[in-house]
Amino acid sequence: MRSIKVAIRILCALLLTFSGICSQGQTHYPSEETQQKMLTEQCAFLANMKPGLQHTQMLAVRAAMKGDDAALVQIRQSRNQAPTLPDGITATFPTSDICLFTPTKPATGKRKLLLYLHGGGWCFGSINSCARFCASLALEADCCVAALNYRLAPSHPFPAPLTDCQQAFAYLKRHAEELGCDSTQVSIGGDSALQALPPVLIISAGHDILFDQTAELAQRLQRLNHPLRYHVYPTATHLFITVPGQPTAFHEAVKATASFLTTP
Repeated sequence: MRSIKVAIRILCALLLTFSGICSQGQTHYPSEETQQKMLTEQCAFLANMKPGLQHTQMLAVRAAMKGDDAALVQIRQSRNQAPTLPDGITATFPTSDICLFTPTKPATGKRKLLLYLHGGGWCFGSINSCARFCASLALEADCCVAALNYRLAPSHPFPAPLTDCQQAFAYLKRHAEELGCDSTQVSIGGDSALQALPPVLIISAGHDILFDQTAELAQRLQRLNHPLRYHVYPTATHLFITVPGQPTAFHEAVKATASFLTTP
Protein backbone atom coordinates (compact mmCIF):
# COMPACT_ATOMS: atom_id res chain seq x y z
CA MET A 1 0.00 0.00 0.00
CA ARG A 2 2.87 2.40 0.76
CA SER A 3 4.27 1.96 -2.75
CA ILE A 4 0.84 2.78 -4.17
CA LYS A 5 0.67 6.01 -2.17
CA VAL A 6 4.15 7.00 -3.32
CA ALA A 7 3.23 6.28 -6.93
CA ILE A 8 0.10 8.41 -6.63
CA ARG A 9 2.16 11.41 -5.49
CA ILE A 10 4.41 11.27 -8.55
CA LEU A 11 1.76 10.69 -11.20
CA CYS A 12 1.74 12.82 -14.31
CA ALA A 13 -1.42 14.46 -15.59
CA LEU A 14 -4.22 13.10 -17.63
CA LEU A 15 -6.24 15.80 -19.27
CA LEU A 16 -8.66 15.18 -22.10
CA THR A 17 -9.91 18.23 -23.87
CA PHE A 18 -12.23 18.25 -26.82
CA SER A 19 -13.45 21.16 -28.87
CA GLY A 20 -16.95 21.01 -30.30
CA ILE A 21 -20.42 22.14 -29.33
CA CYS A 22 -21.62 22.15 -25.70
CA SER A 23 -23.77 24.12 -23.29
CA GLN A 24 -22.75 26.28 -20.33
CA GLY A 25 -20.35 24.39 -18.09
CA GLN A 26 -20.57 22.82 -14.66
CA THR A 27 -18.51 20.22 -12.81
CA HIS A 28 -19.66 16.60 -13.11
CA TYR A 29 -18.63 13.75 -10.80
CA PRO A 30 -19.31 10.00 -11.09
CA SER A 31 -21.61 8.35 -8.58
CA GLU A 32 -20.11 7.11 -5.31
CA GLU A 33 -20.42 3.53 -6.54
CA THR A 34 -18.57 4.36 -9.75
CA GLN A 35 -15.87 6.23 -7.85
CA GLN A 36 -15.35 3.19 -5.63
CA LYS A 37 -14.90 0.98 -8.70
CA MET A 38 -12.39 3.47 -10.09
CA LEU A 39 -10.48 3.48 -6.79
CA THR A 40 -10.25 -0.32 -6.70
CA GLU A 41 -9.02 -0.44 -10.29
CA GLN A 42 -6.60 2.41 -9.72
CA CYS A 43 -4.95 0.66 -6.76
CA ALA A 44 -4.49 -2.53 -8.78
CA PHE A 45 -3.18 -0.53 -11.75
CA LEU A 46 -0.57 1.27 -9.65
CA ALA A 47 0.48 -1.91 -7.87
CA ASN A 48 1.25 -3.49 -11.24
CA MET A 49 3.17 -0.48 -12.57
CA LYS A 50 6.82 -1.22 -13.34
CA PRO A 51 9.05 0.37 -10.66
CA GLY A 52 11.14 3.28 -11.91
CA LEU A 53 9.23 3.57 -15.17
CA GLN A 54 9.05 7.38 -15.20
CA HIS A 55 12.73 7.71 -14.29
CA THR A 56 13.76 5.28 -17.03
CA GLN A 57 11.77 7.24 -19.59
CA MET A 58 13.27 10.52 -18.41
CA LEU A 59 16.82 9.15 -18.83
CA ALA A 60 15.96 7.89 -22.32
CA VAL A 61 14.68 11.31 -23.39
CA ARG A 62 17.74 13.06 -21.96
CA ALA A 63 20.04 10.65 -23.81
CA ALA A 64 18.13 11.29 -27.05
CA MET A 65 18.59 15.03 -26.56
CA LYS A 66 22.33 14.36 -26.59
CA GLY A 67 22.13 12.33 -29.79
CA ASP A 68 21.71 8.77 -28.47
CA ASP A 69 18.11 7.72 -29.10
CA ALA A 70 18.58 3.94 -28.76
CA ALA A 71 16.85 3.68 -25.37
CA LEU A 72 14.05 6.02 -26.43
CA VAL A 73 13.39 4.03 -29.60
CA GLN A 74 13.29 0.80 -27.58
CA ILE A 75 10.73 2.23 -25.14
CA ARG A 76 8.60 3.54 -27.98
CA GLN A 77 8.64 0.17 -29.74
CA SER A 78 7.72 -1.67 -26.54
CA ARG A 79 4.68 0.57 -26.10
CA ASN A 80 3.61 0.59 -29.75
CA GLN A 81 1.40 -2.50 -29.65
CA ALA A 82 -1.75 -2.62 -31.76
CA PRO A 83 -4.79 -3.29 -29.51
CA THR A 84 -7.79 -5.46 -30.31
CA LEU A 85 -10.53 -3.19 -31.61
CA PRO A 86 -14.23 -3.69 -30.80
CA ASP A 87 -16.55 -5.29 -33.33
CA GLY A 88 -18.36 -2.86 -35.58
CA ILE A 89 -15.36 -0.64 -36.36
CA THR A 90 -13.05 -0.43 -39.36
CA ALA A 91 -9.63 1.22 -39.28
CA THR A 92 -8.31 2.70 -42.54
CA PHE A 93 -5.48 5.05 -43.45
CA PRO A 94 -6.47 7.97 -45.71
CA THR A 95 -2.84 9.11 -45.35
CA SER A 96 0.25 7.34 -44.03
CA ASP A 97 0.03 9.14 -40.66
CA ILE A 98 -3.75 9.31 -40.11
CA CYS A 99 -5.87 6.33 -39.06
CA LEU A 100 -9.63 6.72 -39.47
CA PHE A 101 -11.92 4.71 -37.17
CA THR A 102 -15.38 4.35 -38.71
CA PRO A 103 -18.50 2.44 -37.60
CA THR A 104 -19.38 -0.35 -40.01
CA LYS A 105 -23.15 0.13 -39.68
CA PRO A 106 -24.73 2.27 -42.41
CA ALA A 107 -24.78 5.98 -41.60
CA THR A 108 -28.07 7.85 -41.52
CA GLY A 109 -26.24 10.94 -42.76
CA LYS A 110 -22.80 12.45 -42.84
CA ARG A 111 -21.01 11.65 -39.61
CA LYS A 112 -19.24 14.08 -37.32
CA LEU A 113 -15.44 13.82 -37.37
CA LEU A 114 -12.99 14.10 -34.48
CA LEU A 115 -9.24 14.51 -34.91
CA TYR A 116 -7.68 12.79 -31.88
CA LEU A 117 -4.13 13.63 -30.80
CA HIS A 118 -2.46 11.07 -28.55
CA GLY A 119 -0.55 12.06 -25.41
CA GLY A 120 2.97 11.14 -24.38
CA GLY A 121 4.73 14.37 -23.44
CA TRP A 122 5.49 15.02 -27.14
CA CYS A 123 8.18 12.28 -26.88
CA PHE A 124 6.16 9.06 -26.65
CA GLY A 125 2.97 7.59 -28.03
CA SER A 126 1.44 6.67 -31.37
CA ILE A 127 -1.87 5.87 -33.02
CA ASN A 128 -1.79 2.55 -31.19
CA SER A 129 -1.67 4.42 -27.87
CA CYS A 130 -5.15 5.83 -28.37
CA ALA A 131 -6.69 3.29 -30.77
CA ARG A 132 -8.88 1.61 -28.12
CA PHE A 133 -10.36 4.93 -27.07
CA CYS A 134 -10.80 6.21 -30.63
CA ALA A 135 -12.54 3.01 -31.74
CA SER A 136 -14.78 2.86 -28.68
CA LEU A 137 -15.72 6.52 -29.07
CA ALA A 138 -16.52 6.11 -32.78
CA LEU A 139 -18.81 3.20 -31.89
CA GLU A 140 -20.50 4.97 -28.96
CA ALA A 141 -21.04 8.31 -30.72
CA ASP A 142 -21.60 6.92 -34.24
CA CYS A 143 -18.94 9.29 -35.50
CA CYS A 144 -15.59 9.01 -37.25
CA VAL A 145 -12.39 9.46 -35.25
CA ALA A 146 -9.08 10.21 -36.94
CA ALA A 147 -5.89 9.49 -34.94
CA LEU A 148 -2.62 11.12 -35.95
CA ASN A 149 0.99 9.95 -35.79
CA TYR A 150 2.62 13.37 -35.40
CA ARG A 151 6.40 13.71 -35.29
CA LEU A 152 7.96 13.31 -31.84
CA ALA A 153 10.58 15.26 -29.91
CA PRO A 154 13.46 15.52 -29.29
CA SER A 155 14.45 14.64 -32.88
CA HIS A 156 11.53 16.75 -34.08
CA PRO A 157 11.32 19.71 -31.67
CA PHE A 158 8.62 22.37 -31.50
CA PRO A 159 6.94 23.48 -33.70
CA ALA A 160 7.17 20.31 -35.83
CA PRO A 161 4.59 18.24 -33.86
CA LEU A 162 2.19 21.18 -33.67
CA THR A 163 2.61 21.82 -37.39
CA ASP A 164 1.70 18.17 -38.09
CA CYS A 165 -1.46 18.56 -36.01
CA GLN A 166 -2.47 21.74 -37.79
CA GLN A 167 -1.88 20.20 -41.21
CA ALA A 168 -3.86 17.08 -40.28
CA PHE A 169 -6.82 19.18 -39.13
CA ALA A 170 -6.73 21.18 -42.37
CA TYR A 171 -6.54 17.95 -44.40
CA LEU A 172 -9.57 16.48 -42.63
CA LYS A 173 -11.57 19.66 -43.15
CA ARG A 174 -10.78 19.58 -46.88
CA HIS A 175 -11.48 15.86 -47.33
CA ALA A 176 -14.28 15.32 -44.80
CA GLU A 177 -16.98 14.89 -47.44
CA GLU A 178 -15.15 12.15 -49.32
CA LEU A 179 -14.59 10.37 -45.99
CA GLY A 180 -18.34 10.37 -45.42
CA CYS A 181 -18.18 13.13 -42.81
CA ASP A 182 -19.66 16.59 -42.33
CA SER A 183 -17.01 19.22 -43.02
CA THR A 184 -18.86 21.67 -40.74
CA GLN A 185 -18.72 19.25 -37.80
CA VAL A 186 -14.99 18.61 -37.36
CA SER A 187 -13.69 18.67 -33.78
CA ILE A 188 -10.24 18.26 -32.26
CA GLY A 189 -9.15 16.72 -28.98
CA GLY A 190 -6.54 14.66 -27.23
CA ASP A 191 -5.14 13.37 -23.96
CA SER A 192 -2.28 14.46 -21.71
CA ALA A 193 0.14 16.59 -23.75
CA LEU A 194 -2.36 17.16 -26.55
CA GLN A 195 -5.20 19.49 -25.62
CA ALA A 196 -7.50 21.77 -27.55
CA LEU A 197 -9.60 24.80 -26.61
CA PRO A 198 -12.98 26.27 -27.00
CA PRO A 199 -15.71 25.17 -26.74
CA VAL A 200 -14.41 22.60 -24.29
CA LEU A 201 -14.92 19.26 -22.62
CA ILE A 202 -12.36 18.56 -19.88
CA ILE A 203 -12.05 15.16 -18.24
CA SER A 204 -9.55 15.23 -15.39
CA ALA A 205 -8.25 12.43 -13.20
CA GLY A 206 -8.31 13.26 -9.50
CA HIS A 207 -4.80 11.97 -8.90
CA ASP A 208 -3.04 14.29 -11.27
CA ILE A 209 -0.05 16.55 -10.69
CA LEU A 210 -1.76 19.18 -12.85
CA PHE A 211 -5.18 18.74 -11.24
CA ASP A 212 -5.15 22.16 -9.55
CA GLN A 213 -4.14 23.95 -12.76
CA THR A 214 -6.85 22.10 -14.66
CA ALA A 215 -9.45 23.12 -12.08
CA GLU A 216 -8.25 26.73 -12.31
CA LEU A 217 -8.61 26.65 -16.09
CA ALA A 218 -12.14 25.32 -15.78
CA GLN A 219 -13.03 28.00 -13.23
CA ARG A 220 -11.69 30.75 -15.48
CA LEU A 221 -13.72 29.48 -18.41
CA GLN A 222 -16.82 29.33 -16.21
CA ARG A 223 -16.29 32.89 -14.99
CA LEU A 224 -16.06 34.00 -18.63
CA ASN A 225 -19.31 32.16 -19.38
CA HIS A 226 -17.31 30.09 -21.84
CA PRO A 227 -19.00 26.89 -23.17
CA LEU A 228 -17.57 24.17 -20.95
CA ARG A 229 -18.36 20.70 -19.71
CA TYR A 230 -16.01 19.67 -16.89
CA HIS A 231 -15.79 16.10 -15.55
CA VAL A 232 -13.65 15.04 -12.59
CA TYR A 233 -12.90 11.41 -11.74
CA PRO A 234 -11.56 11.80 -8.16
CA THR A 235 -10.44 8.16 -7.80
CA ALA A 236 -8.88 7.67 -11.24
CA THR A 237 -5.28 8.22 -12.19
CA HIS A 238 -3.10 8.95 -15.21
CA LEU A 239 -3.12 6.63 -18.25
CA PHE A 240 -6.67 5.28 -17.95
CA ILE A 241 -7.21 6.18 -21.61
CA THR A 242 -4.04 4.67 -23.07
CA VAL A 243 -3.10 1.78 -20.76
CA PRO A 244 -5.57 -1.01 -19.89
CA GLY A 245 -6.28 -1.45 -16.20
CA GLN A 246 -8.89 1.16 -15.29
CA PRO A 247 -11.91 0.09 -17.36
CA THR A 248 -14.53 1.99 -15.38
CA ALA A 249 -12.79 5.34 -15.90
CA PHE A 250 -12.14 4.44 -19.53
CA HIS A 251 -15.80 3.67 -20.28
CA GLU A 252 -17.05 6.70 -18.34
CA ALA A 253 -14.75 8.89 -20.46
CA VAL A 254 -16.03 7.28 -23.67
CA LYS A 255 -19.65 7.94 -22.65
CA ALA A 256 -18.97 11.53 -21.55
CA THR A 257 -17.10 12.32 -24.75
CA ALA A 258 -19.74 10.70 -26.96
CA SER A 259 -22.44 12.73 -25.21
CA PHE A 260 -20.42 15.90 -25.69
CA LEU A 261 -19.95 15.27 -29.40
CA THR A 262 -23.55 14.30 -30.10
CA THR A 263 -25.58 16.62 -27.85
CA PRO A 264 -26.51 19.98 -29.47
